[in-house]
Amino acid sequence: MYNREGVSEFYEIAKTVELYVRVNGVTEHIRIVARDNLRGTFSTVSYIQREIYADLVYPGTGESRVKMMVWADWDLPWTNRDTPEEAINQALSFLWERAERD
Repeated sequence: MYNREGVSEFYEIAKTVELYVRVNGVTEHIRIVARDNLRGTFSTVSYIQREIYADLVYPGTGESRVKMMVWADWDLPWTNRDTPEEAINQALSFLWERAERD
């Protein structure tokens, strides 16, 4: 299907969910991505949205400081399931352990 010659890891994105959840007193924007390893199982990676400031240099304009939102890696325990939904549900169970309840 794909030419993966020379590629050490290869995934297809099967499903992505985004949610807002309270962690350590702050409402955080979290993204969980279910990845198909093309060998019959699905794992997840998770990200947290962060605001950063970057000093950018554009030719002829000098330096400029800009604010931007980025997705940063967010550490949830590793998942491995048979379907993308099961992998995301497993990741969500780890997230609920960190989340604050109302």
